Amino acid sequence: MAYRALGVRKYRLSQNSIRSLVYISTAKAGLQEADFLKIVESAQRNNELNEITGLLVFNGTNFMQLLEGAPESVNNCMAIIANDPRHNGIVILSKDGKPEREFPDWHMANILFQSGKISSDNPLDKILGRKDVSNETSEIFRNFCSLGLPTNNVMKPE
Repeated sequence: MAYRALGVRKYRLSQNSIRSLVYISTAKAGLQEADFLKIVESAQRNNELNEITGLLVFNGTNFMQLLEGAPESVNNCMAIIANDPRHNGIVILSKDGKPEREFPDWHMANILFQSGKISSDNPLDKILGRKDVSNETSEIFRNFCSLGLPTNNVMKPE
């Protein structure tokens, strides 16, 4: 699992002027951990310049990302992301105005895991358990991460 937290200044924007956007997409076939880490490095560098914060999760097949910042900055960032050939099938799950950032301390917090193999010391729990993170955001990322996990509630044919 890759996980990195970067200290960043708290960006201040006026009430409800934070744009929060969450999307999922499908990675290009053959995308490796090294490719993911290059994406994260680039995102952290560019997001710092554009005062964007957020969270990126990759399960080896799909990405889920939350971007937050000034509306124009988030829209411009999403336009760049939409044209990135390393993924396709982008679906925007939410696009809201919020009074505060949920990930004010990370230009791009990131988690890499294999679908169906989340360890008990999952760093995502630490990120999503922070007081800044809404229940809705926590739930959507936990649901994404649970895709492919085994369940004891499998229906058996009668």
